[in-house]
Amino acid sequence: MKLKFKTMASIQEGKLVFEYREQVEKFLYQLAGSIKENKIVVTFEEWRKKRTNDQNALYWFYLGIISDETGNDVDCLHDQFRLQFLGMRTFEVDGKIYETLKSTTELSTKEFTNYLEQINATTGIPVPNLWIE
Repeated sequence: MKLKFKTMASIQEGKLVFEYREQVEKFLYQLAGSIKENKIVVTFEEWRKKRTNDQNALYWFYLGIISDETGNDVDCLHDQFRLQFLGMRTFEVDGKIYETLKSTTELSTKEFTNYLEQINATTGIPVPNLWIE
């Protein structure tokens, strides 16, 4: 059985402080009853701010502009750009390996800005400069 758990934590005075301590404790309790040895691998990664809802709204507005200019469907443009700039990801379900397009939801704010810039460079259609409040 492959188990995975992801949660937020901060480092305070050299100690790890979990944002959702009760969920962590519940997961560890369940984990202890399902593994052969009482050993696990813990991985740390720096927190990244994911792309914002405003960025996503701008993206879909931008896709509409590109659609109007090119005559291509916005959903087709979305898939084409994801394939071209983000690529594919693989995952496993019930022992079978599947492949799908990577999602923009996992991009950081900086990565999403770069993604929009790549689309601009490819299409020659500028990203709208909108102030969304």
